[in-house]
Amino acid sequence: MKPVVLLGFWGSPFGQRCKIALAEKGVEYEYREENIWGNKSPLLLESNPVYKKIPVLIHDGKPVCESRIIIQYIDEVWPHRAPLLPADPYARAQARFWADFVDKKFHDCGTRLWQLNGDAQAAAKEELIENLELLEGELGDKKYFGGDAFGFVDIALVPFVSWFYTFENCAGFSIEETAPKVVAWGKRCMERESAAVLLDFWVSPFGQRCRIALAEKGVEYEYREENVVGHKSPLLLESNPVYKKVPVFIHDGKPLCESLIIVQYIDEVWPHRAPLLPADPYARAQARFWADFIDKKLKGEGHAAAKEEFIGILKLLEGELGDKKYFAGDAFGFVDIALVPFVSWFYTYETCAGFSVEEVAPKLVAWGKRCMERESVAKTLSDPHKVYEFVGALKKIYGGVVLLGFWVSPFGQRCRIALAEKGVEYEYREENVLWDKSPQLLESNPVYKKVPVFIHDGKPVCESLIIVQYIDEVWADCAPLLPADPYARAQARFWADFVDKKFLECGTKLWKLKGEGQAAAKEEFIGILKLLEGELGDKKYFGGDAFGFVDIALVPFVSWFYTYETCAGFSIEEAAPKLVAWGKRCMERESVAKTLSDPHKAYEILGVLKKRLGRDRAMADLETKGVVLLDFWVSPFGQRCRIALAEKGVEYEYREENLGDKSPLLLKSNPVHKKIPVLIHDGKPVCESLIIVQYIDEAWPDRAPLLPAEPYARAQARFWADFVDKKVFDSAKNLLMLKGEAQEAAKEEFIEILRLLEGELGDKKYFGGDAFGFVDIALVPLTTWFYSFETYAGFSVEEAVPSWWRGASGAWRGQVSPTPFTTPSKSMSMPRRYLDSEESLHLRIVVVEPNPRCRSHITAIL
Repeated sequence: MKPVVLLGFWGSPFGQRCKIALAEKGVEYEYREENIWGNKSPLLLESNPVYKKIPVLIHDGKPVCESRIIIQYIDEVWPHRAPLLPADPYARAQARFWADFVDKKFHDCGTRLWQLNGDAQAAAKEELIENLELLEGELGDKKYFGGDAFGFVDIALVPFVSWFYTFENCAGFSIEETAPKVVAWGKRCMERESAAVLLDFWVSPFGQRCRIALAEKGVEYEYREENVVGHKSPLLLESNPVYKKVPVFIHDGKPLCESLIIVQYIDEVWPHRAPLLPADPYARAQARFWADFIDKKLKGEGHAAAKEEFIGILKLLEGELGDKKYFAGDAFGFVDIALVPFVSWFYTYETCAGFSVEEVAPKLVAWGKRCMERESVAKTLSDPHKVYEFVGALKKIYGGVVLLGFWVSPFGQRCRIALAEKGVEYEYREENVLWDKSPQLLESNPVYKKVPVFIHDGKPVCESLIIVQYIDEVWADCAPLLPADPYARAQARFWADFVDKKFLECGTKLWKLKGEGQAAAKEEFIGILKLLEGELGDKKYFGGDAFGFVDIALVPFVSWFYTYETCAGFSIEEAAPKLVAWGKRCMERESVAKTLSDPHKAYEILGVLKKRLGRDRAMADLETKGVVLLDFWVSPFGQRCRIALAEKGVEYEYREENLGDKSPLLLKSNPVHKKIPVLIHDGKPVCESLIIVQYIDEAWPDRAPLLPAEPYARAQARFWADFVDKKVFDSAKNLLMLKGEAQEAAKEEFIEILRLLEGELGDKKYFGGDAFGFVDIALVPLTTWFYSFETYAGFSVEEAVPSWWRGASGAWRGQVSPTPFTTPSKSMSMPRRYLDSEESLHLRIVVVEPNPRCRSHITAIL
């Protein structure tokens, strides 16, 4: 085989592009014709396993795919012969734009001309004529698209000149009459015997971060606009198969995802130009912390966050900025890049919430103006009014229905059942009502500060029965929940109110009281059951044949029947058989079956409600020296830090935190999130587990490196660790919290996530190869959860992902044995309330030191 081989097909315009480029460069190569309609060669399938298409250029045994990528590769490998792309960055970007236009518009439309007939073909013809006119306008009076020099756009378009005759004959029109200059250009061409790419969306603050970083570094790149609201490009889906989102930065053909990871990669690949992260490990960790804070607080829900919460966030950021020019001091850097794109959104925030950012945080606004004086920022940020218009358009597309609830709450379940009956799509947000209520909940329900809260088009509705009636009135055309007759409606409201005032109150006494008090409550409760049974009578539902308001009010308490019976020692079926039969009929409805909690899980939650955790830590603990880790014994996030410290051989003081009564040291050390883990090194706190692990790696660089030295490998490690946080834990939570079809869907999603991880692991010993490292540390605490996942969701992790099973086993036996881990068999005993926070994701298991006594547990999971 020659050093350069081209796999192609004689009629392919994409293969012809490569031949023209090679001819322009005077490169000798071996051409191999592929049978693309029949039996493709093993070399093609091996060289392009993703698309299995031509053309493929093989250079020194390394395959390059996709015609425009190949042309750029040819131009870069042989740069001194007939340059194909212009030297000026803007001209180069324009050339890439028009070559991309040829692929996306011209080729696609031309194909439809010969594939379609009738009106569809006529529409395609009109579109092709419009595309030709656009190309003619770009060509103008120039000899070639780039001017006097034949180049990239010409190579992208000229193979389609051979198809002009086909287009004309299929659709019955003349291209020369439509675009005479393009035809003349084609005749001139017939007389003639990569790079960095950013996939982005114009208004995305996350993509703007990358553009600013690239501009600060002076890096030339090709920008490709993605249609993130509509049809995403194959390149985006291929480059970011995990999240399928912008931005994606492709460097030397290798894709990187997630904006903060990309910015760090840019800083590391071009280290000698305008450093973005400080050299000091602690300062670097702090920069990562605040950038991470911006992601967690300002993105996603941050755009719609309560005004008071948002003002608090601004004040925290202003406090961190202080009187400095930029967040890092005199140098524009990582935190500035993370935050400054949101300056374009200030107008939207102010207009939507009715306040002034400048009045709240004047130093932050002044900082934003300073940043806008930088060319990299000024040329990147969107017009604030355009951002506002875009948000308005999104609101029209997606609307807004949100329910704040708590998984076991019968009141929230009422709302979910009503929404399901009406077929209303909505966003469900789980609230940590036992420990840490969200600012959105506190603002939306300032009177009771309780779930459920139903938010419709930004307007909150509180109290479950009121919410159910609101749902019935807003979506009045389907499945009425309240009867039409005024008297029947009044009766329905009476019995629903009776459930709240009598049934709930008395049921609560059954598990709160003991002795004579409980006995009295039981008698009262049985009387209430009989009253309800009398109202039900022989009807199918309380309203007759139609499932309705009273049924929705009462049915969530069916999940609590087991609790009432167990606590008070009686049988509800014996006391009210018709009511039990009614409950079973209700459970046959999909809206009810998918919503109600497992009766045994409802009983388990009582253990939380009955206990109060307490511990007092002396204020003297605020004085720390050396290395201190504030943690909670079962937290997988804290376990990451412990593993990293053990790998580095760092001695430290471990301080156990009581998450029900957090210590002054924790609150002082992590005033932003108030969560564990926190690593305190020489009195300086570092927060967020993955940031801590990176800090540990950088503070003790000479011992057991955890992140690889090569920038691309380091970026990939950060990507997969971030994936664990964003996808694995969230999906795992659904396995434990959902049931029925929803749980089955969660199981399929979880298995798919495991397979993605298995694909990344491959046949390697660890994710980084032979060395235990960053991704392993991020993921390995999850291995103790396999037993819980299997038991709750009914599947085998080993069968689903055997390679990861072996990888987890190797990590446990070879690397993690000195570190406190968890016993999988006990993971079924604790309530689910901690599934939403990093500090205490899973209070469902018991930590032990691995030893021979727990080998059976280790065997069960590994």
